[in-house]
Amino acid sequence: MQKSIPNDMKELREWERVKRSELKRVAGEKAAIDQRVLELRGELFHINQGKAMAYKLILESQKQQDQLAADYTDFITLMNNADELAHKKDVAALKVSSHMQVERFMYRWNSDKGYRDEYMRKTQPTLYSRGLGADGRIRNPAEEEERLALELGTPPLSNQQTPPKAKFKWGMDSRKSQ
Repeated sequence: MQKSIPNDMKELREWERVKRSELKRVAGEKAAIDQRVLELRGELFHINQGKAMAYKLILESQKQQDQLAADYTDFITLMNNADELAHKKDVAALKVSSHMQVERFMYRWNSDKGYRDEYMRKTQPTLYSRGLGADGRIRNPAEEEERLALELGTPPLSNQQTPPKAKFKWGMDSRKSQ
């Protein structure tokens, strides 16, 4: 029996060594899994942020679309009303309606910078296509050159010295000699 106790101890130590190495391996795998879980949580966080941003943009887009639809509906209603008043030849009511629209526009223009910027952005292309400046006046090419030069940081062409024109003689001497 005494021989079996040292052998049992040896077997127990070997079993303990195997279990400890197995425990270390499992702990290493657990650490790798925990690290991967952290990476996946980070990715999930970024995905959720993107999802929230996309949802916010969708809501903003829907709000803009609803606003455009409401503006269009208001415009159609106004045009139908103006057409009806014109057919009835009710000039006074047409003037009142026109005045109300001007007041409404001026209120929005003066109180909402976003509205003002959006209006300017939408009207710029049509003004330029008709040869008008941003303020609706006829464009002066010299002023346009100066504005572009200021934007680009170069001196305008009107301020640069132009070389004097050369005087050409169109064969006057050759005719005299003949």
